[in-house]
Amino acid sequence: MSDSINAFVPGPRVHIDGIPGGPLSGLSFAAKDLFDVAGVPTGGGNHDCARANPLPTKHAWAVRTLLDAGAGGNIAYGERAARLFRARREATRGAQPGAKGDATG
Repeated sequence: MSDSINAFVPGPRVHIDGIPGGPLSGLSFAAKDLFDVAGVPTGGGNHDCARANPLPTKHAWAVRTLLDAGAGGNIAYGERAARLFRARREATRGAQPGAKGDATG
């Protein structure tokens, strides 16, 4: 999967092929490390959490469903999803004075 808009931050990425012949064959999806992927650390953008948690032994339902339908999955690490959550929380908690664009929480 190309990343022409820099949606992925630098770091490990894992690609998992979907089941051939499914209705989504030939398509791909990206899953943040908020979703369990068998054998891949789940950290939600936090590398400490990824190291502290045991490796999942099975895929999350959403990941498994897409793979079973034939789509190939790209699993990415980094801080993009964490930033999305902070942006959403900003509306309810207020901005963090020391970090423009981030919120407390």
